[in-house]
Amino acid sequence: MFINSILSNCNILLKIYKSDYAKHGPIFFMENIAWSKFEGGEFIERTQYPLNTFLIKIVSLCNLNCSYCYMYNLADKTYKSQPKFFAVATAKQLAYRINEHVNQHKLEKITIVFHGGEPLLINIIDFQDILNLFNNLVNIEIKYGLQTNGTLINESWLNFFSYNKISIGISLDGFKEINDKNRIYHSGKGSYDDVVKAIELLNNHNENFEKVKFSILCVIDLSANPDALYDLLSKFNPNALDFLFPLAHFDNPPPNKESLHSSEYGEWLIEIFKKWYNSKSKIRIRFFHDIISLLLGGRFSVESLGLSHVDLVVIETNGDIEAVDALKATFEGASKLNLNVFNNSFDETLRHPAIYSRQLGKNELCTICQNCPIVNICGGGYLPSRYSKVNYFDNPSIYCYDLIKLITFIREYIANDIKKLSTR
Repeated sequence: MFINSILSNCNILLKIYKSDYAKHGPIFFMENIAWSKFEGGEFIERTQYPLNTFLIKIVSLCNLNCSYCYMYNLADKTYKSQPKFFAVATAKQLAYRINEHVNQHKLEKITIVFHGGEPLLINIIDFQDILNLFNNLVNIEIKYGLQTNGTLINESWLNFFSYNKISIGISLDGFKEINDKNRIYHSGKGSYDDVVKAIELLNNHNENFEKVKFSILCVIDLSANPDALYDLLSKFNPNALDFLFPLAHFDNPPPNKESLHSSEYGEWLIEIFKKWYNSKSKIRIRFFHDIISLLLGGRFSVESLGLSHVDLVVIETNGDIEAVDALKATFEGASKLNLNVFNNSFDETLRHPAIYSRQLGKNELCTICQNCPIVNICGGGYLPSRYSKVNYFDNPSIYCYDLIKLITFIREYIANDIKKLSTR
């Protein structure tokens, strides 16, 4: 039974479910965090949760011109004032700031994710110099990741990833006709064929290094048949898959969504979930896995779910420290904190209201979300999807009813498996 593999990752003994299911039905969430409140316009003093994930914009350029890209083609244009590449001097100062934060909070490990633009536009030797700085100056275990459009991957880059133990995410929106509608070069040519060649290289890489772990990120297009799309992407043998809602909000609604109260995206994801769950695949779909884990009282790995504190910060090519970069989809300067690694520490970053508020759990959500029975699972939805010019982020997600539809379905679906386990 597929639920067994997920239960093994949760910090709850199966006997708890066997006893509690009979009393209470499906378990939604075990609250283990006491959140402080926001009163009178000021935050009550509380323990700060340290930053653990540092997303570095190592390049501000991109060789693609994707129609939905929040970096270049939505509300924010601040990339135009950024240096093209992350300088070694900036990397050295960032390493100092990270190590300062690590020592202050006695962290045991952190994650560094390299991002862009397209990070593989940087010179590979310069990239190695930057990695060497982090490895030499940060006295802690570092897990490395990188997000790429995949078009520039070659054997040299694969050897680089393998040698440095960098896991990568590759963007591919499924079928060629759908991918090449949005994910295009500046010339207008589609990127599908080049990305598929890169994935084939990944799967056939036989150098004297470890196989590079990779995931595929796919932005949802409702015109794609869910079953066929899952079959296509799973044949590429990724370690993980992510199906992403289009970056939309109340002033820029999602494609083909009839209204706030409709659930087209949730229904589409349900078909993918059933296919994945019943196939007992070893491929991890993080969004589904995290929903199940939260329903069972466990942990989660994606920022767009749950009520736990957000521990991610973005560093731009000039050293600016910013909030989550997807906020660039909402309005000009939305991610700006007016902080920089040359002038400010990460403890100062934690005290910034835009970061502090992301650690307040349910209290930072709108009233509708606070009173919703599944708020502990959806967490109010991804922050950019709550935006409107009228209320800013004091709204439910534009995907609210999609999340309700999906989470409710998954809850009932796994409840049946848990009930079977409880009778054994």
